[in-house]
Amino acid sequence: ACVILAAGAGRRAGGPKAFLQLRDPGSGADVTFLARVARVARDGGASPILAVVRPQDRDHAAAATPGLALAVNPDPERGMLSSLRAGLDALPPMAGVLVFPVDHPHLRPGTVRSLLQAFASDPSTVVKPSFDGRGGHPVVLPWALAESLPGADIPGGLGAALRQAGARVATLAVDDPGVLRNMNGPREAGPS
Repeated sequence: ACVILAAGAGRRAGGPKAFLQLRDPGSGADVTFLARVARVARDGGASPILAVVRPQDRDHAAAATPGLALAVNPDPERGMLSSLRAGLDALPPMAGVLVFPVDHPHLRPGTVRSLLQAFASDPSTVVKPSFDGRGGHPVVLPWALAESLPGADIPGGLGAALRQAGARVATLAVDDPGVLRNMNGPREAGPS
């Protein structure tokens, strides 16, 4: 499964990052970050795909990405881990979950495919991408581990929660700078 984390307010971006636009290299059309991330996850082999949004963004997300399953984080101020929890609660249990922040729209589908293949070879291990020696996103978590994580952010975020849980993490080197490209505003959303 894939849970797209899209419940942030996007204060630095001037609004929710899910609805910022960029040129999709596949189609050449302008698309929202949310639509692009959903397509990358789908084309990379993730299924089902679900986006977690703020309550006030549900209708906009449904209109912007017809057919994409949505879940609502009723209290997104509790942070990213609360959005992950909302996504997990809306899906049936499976082997693992690709945790895909909506602010990484420049990722390539082949990178998702590589992450999922690496996870399939050892489904008890977290798989995290790296580019040029630096860790990035998205990550693939074993389902049971994801369900055991706190339902609200802790200091140090997901990385700290994984360390506290004693998770085994495998780093997969990929040739995709998109794993590091956290988009904070529309000016950064140029061609990939």
